[in-house]
Amino acid sequence: MEETNWIKRAGKARVTYLNGNVFEGTFDEEKRKQGEGTYTWSSSAEGEDEEGAAPKIVPSYSGNYKNGRKNGIGKMKYPNGDSYHGVWENDKKKGEGTYMYANGDVFSGTWVSDVKEGEGTYEFGVDKSQLVGLWDKGTIVSGTWKFFDGGSFEGRFIDGKPIGKGLYKFANSYGYSQAGEYTSIAPPEDAPEDAKPTLQWRGGVVESA
Repeated sequence: MEETNWIKRAGKARVTYLNGNVFEGTFDEEKRKQGEGTYTWSSSAEGEDEEGAAPKIVPSYSGNYKNGRKNGIGKMKYPNGDSYHGVWENDKKKGEGTYMYANGDVFSGTWVSDVKEGEGTYEFGVDKSQLVGLWDKGTIVSGTWKFFDGGSFEGRFIDGKPIGKGLYKFANSYGYSQAGEYTSIAPPEDAPEDAKPTLQWRGGVVESA
């Protein structure tokens, strides 16, 4: 816990902590952060503090606080280059928000306790395809995988991969589609111990709209 004993009264202040971290904003009578504020980690700080980040580069948080914790709308820049802009509750992402990954991926949707939960869209930076649908415990469970060329797959997902019955819609002007099912194929008996099952698509007749 960072010391704030030198804060004599409530109000706006700029505080530089012993580890080099800086907070600029408002403190209440109990010396807790309240309302708008900006917290910046020092690039020389080591380990973690109560704000929950291990500085490798210079991360920061700008937004609302309540009772010393991130609450309301705010933007967090993480040490690895990721960033999140959205709703917070008790220092955790909760509600609507957008998370931008350093590799170019973007997730926009709802969060519960720092985990993707509910409706959301994940766009892959490498090919601009999108997973749009329902998320549970951080992973998509049902929805549509929209491909950059205009095609798509609709169905269920496990660990981010399609599984079970689904429907492919092809990228063309004729409205072709194919219903089918993804099944899990176990590795052969002579496969390495760490070999994983593979998914195989078994499609029916290609139909036009």
